[in-house]
Amino acid sequence: MVKRSVYIPVVKTADASTWTVVQDLKSKLPEMQNLLPDDVKISYEFDQSIFVVNAVKSLMTEGGLGALLTGLMVLLFLTRLAQQSYCSDQPSRYLF
Repeated sequence: MVKRSVYIPVVKTADASTWTVVQDLKSKLPEMQNLLPDDVKISYEFDQSIFVVNAVKSLMTEGGLGALLTGLMVLLFLTRLAQQSYCSDQPSRYLF
């Protein structure tokens, strides 16, 4: 017995959210399945939203880590600069 299949890609517009499109499509699949004959099955095969969500998570992690390290370096720099200006009457030629 030969089974036929049809692949229907769903593409979003540029201003649409990938996550929203995927969630809306998944919620509509049972409704679409009810409109078809019993011998026709709908399945969700390939989800690119996983890659988008992972990229956003990575971006947030790296951005937070970058902000934290930058803040620590600025704090360290300002603390040393303040210590030098309060501790000596003569300005130092060297910052560190």
